[in-house]
Amino acid sequence: MAFLDKLASSVRLGFIDGRLSAELAMAPAPPLSRDAAPASSKPGKKGKLGVVLGAAAMTAGAFVAAKAAIEARERAVSFSVQLSNAARGFRAESDRLMMGGSIADAAFQVTGGNSLFDPSALVQFSGMKAGPVSISTRSSLQIRLSQKQARIAAMAGQFAAIASAAVAVGVIIKENYDRIPNPQTDDIDRPSIPRLAMGGSAAQLDLVLRDKRKLLAIGIAVGSGAPSFWTRNVIGEIGTDRLRSFRKYPTFQAGLNMVFTDKRGGAAAGGNWSEPPSPYAAQFPYNKVRQTESGHVEEWDDTPGAERVHIFHRSGSFIEMHPDGKVVYKSMSHGYQISMGDHNVKVKGDCNFSVDGNATIHSKGEVHLQGDEGINIQTKKDFNVYAQNINLRAKETARLDGTMIDLRYAKLPGQPIMTMQGPAVRLLMPMIRTDYPTIGAALDLESANLKTRFTSALASASVHAAGATPTTIPAKTIGMHTRYAEIFRILAGF
Repeated sequence: MAFLDKLASSVRLGFIDGRLSAELAMAPAPPLSRDAAPASSKPGKKGKLGVVLGAAAMTAGAFVAAKAAIEARERAVSFSVQLSNAARGFRAESDRLMMGGSIADAAFQVTGGNSLFDPSALVQFSGMKAGPVSISTRSSLQIRLSQKQARIAAMAGQFAAIASAAVAVGVIIKENYDRIPNPQTDDIDRPSIPRLAMGGSAAQLDLVLRDKRKLLAIGIAVGSGAPSFWTRNVIGEIGTDRLRSFRKYPTFQAGLNMVFTDKRGGAAAGGNWSEPPSPYAAQFPYNKVRQTESGHVEEWDDTPGAERVHIFHRSGSFIEMHPDGKVVYKSMSHGYQISMGDHNVKVKGDCNFSVDGNATIHSKGEVHLQGDEGINIQTKKDFNVYAQNINLRAKETARLDGTMIDLRYAKLPGQPIMTMQGPAVRLLMPMIRTDYPTIGAALDLESANLKTRFTSALASASVHAAGATPTTIPAKTIGMHTRYAEIFRILAGF
């Protein structure tokens, strides 16, 4: 019985992780969980973490995500502060150790709690004999201390950058700050190969596979951009003529005064796309898996009918090639593609771009947009075009419509003013007077003279007119001066 106890003790000793608590805290480890980061307070705008804006209007899922982001940042801040304090005291503790200090006994080296990043604990190394530092080991110890000091400083900077971020982008990673020596509780009494290589029900417990399914992007709307802008709808939606009350006016123009109707598009019409889920269906022993200490995964899956290549980063970003040749690229943070030469993209089918924030295209050269079918542009707000010159040409018909068309110097209302000479254009005299004071004054003077001549001509025509004969006054009767008539035509766009 004593022999069996000794044998069991020897077997257990083979699995003992002799690293100190400070070494465990600085060692790589997979995250405890990954969750989607909350969206910014406004599309295209940076939000503020620490203040939940509009919390009452948040959904339960959005509130939980915002709370998790704040907690993750607080943990990163705490970890960064501890590392920064440790980095400041590490140099002095290293010098003390090299100037005749002693290595602590193994029983006192394993620290924890608040002393996790105590400089006196950080200068200790697992496996070192207790007692004063010998001359023979001083040189190698100095190198190891310098390497650890550089590592502490680098880690402090990295966690400070995470803590100072205004918002969590894409994913919230919950790190494991409470490390325990190997073997982990989850690893006891199970094969040493990764779960993803085992396949079956064992693989379904793997955190990578679970998080990929949890963070799927689904139901991304496709904007139609194609309203039926020129579809005339004379009859209202309830079967009544919505323009009936206007038809009795003699100035009613059937070709202009119509009610428009727009077709529904995008998500409302069922137009959307989703990230395809992972087609993982590995069977042992066909899936070759390499899983690192921090949580990176690489899979080369030769399972018949489920062949895949998968490269996964601990943050949740991945590239996965599916059995049918489909490739999924996913970044859980910012993404960049940079070509120092030409960059060509060929899409044989449809191509959809969905941006939750702002979208900008800038070219230092010319920009060409061509469609063999129609090109549709739709916005819920203003559409602005600015250029030195704007040229519009239609091979057949050019249409422009609006409740009020403002050409700055002339207004075209939805119902044009009809005169005896045809449709009238209403000049915007305040605009003309502001930009062209001389011409404005001349037009005001000519307008006053025109009214006088018109009144006089109308009175003269009334005397000679027959009883019910319509009155017609030629333009020459009014006698508008040729010069100002030309100015009038230019400003009005005739």
